[in-house]
Amino acid sequence: VELDRFYAYPICSPTRVALMTGRSPIRYGILSSVGKSSKALPVEEFILPQAFKAAGYQTFMTGKWHLGAPDENAMPHRRGFDHFYGFLSGFIDYYTHTDTRRRNLDWMRNGKPVNEEGYATDLLADEAVRLVEGRDRAKPFFLYLPLSSPHTPIVPSERWQGKSDIGKYGDFLMETDWVVGQVLQALDRHRLAKDTIVIFATDNGCSPAAKIPNLVKQGHKPNADWRGHKADIFEGGHRVPFLVRWPGRIKAGTRNAQTICTADLFATLADVLGKSAVIPANAAEDSFSFLPALLGQAQAKRRPFTIHHSINGSFAIRRGKWKLVLCPGS
Repeated sequence: VELDRFYAYPICSPTRVALMTGRSPIRYGILSSVGKSSKALPVEEFILPQAFKAAGYQTFMTGKWHLGAPDENAMPHRRGFDHFYGFLSGFIDYYTHTDTRRRNLDWMRNGKPVNEEGYATDLLADEAVRLVEGRDRAKPFFLYLPLSSPHTPIVPSERWQGKSDIGKYGDFLMETDWVVGQVLQALDRHRLAKDTIVIFATDNGCSPAAKIPNLVKQGHKPNADWRGHKADIFEGGHRVPFLVRWPGRIKAGTRNAQTICTADLFATLADVLGKSAVIPANAAEDSFSFLPALLGQAQAKRRPFTIHHSINGSFAIRRGKWKLVLCPGS
């Protein structure tokens, strides 16, 4: 199913806050990027992997954390993930515009630095597949795979360069699709596909660094027909693709126009688990389950409105088909 009125936030860290907590990033004052600074997601917050652990799941993460890690207690493997492999801050630290190999900065495996050569896409794909293959067969699993691609700088690895015929950004998109395909193939090999929910989304609109006008001239609209781009208050900043595959429960090829946002995944997944009761009463209060929308059922209680913001702290609010933008520009 494709939910075509799905809203993330205008830049990566706020979206990750909403996903992990089921709360608006505004509550934490996180409106732009968070690296390893002290301005981080508070360690006392109840976050998504903890809900899965309470339901008896193994919890894995491989990829980009980007929610701050000022000390050891703030790292993913101390926050409900049984296993973490990836990096703590932003993508720009790990690439240059001329070299797409990973840099030996804060890449880690469960709190310990790792020194492995290779392209980030390959490393993350390989780790995700290993986690699927090496899981405890007696338990279900939750895998969180926040990729660093196709974030800027736009640097597809050598074997993907020239593949798309529309430039480096198209190549990088294809490489990103390949990573997703590696995970899907692993699920198929282990006969897990029919029992696994796969959710695919992005954390914000396409960056202008992709040279969007040039892409449009070549027939590719990375932000569809929406005005604006990453960081904007306009639709192109945060109205993003959102796909869910759940064989036997969701009919393939369907679409839904209900307005939802990243924060709503928390309550939705808790509903899927049948474990809404494990969420503390003071947690995930901005999260509205859209499970009925996924299943093609009528839904009595929906998200009443959605608050948006831009990277510079300008705000907008959406209700139904209306959006009030409280700034002259973005």
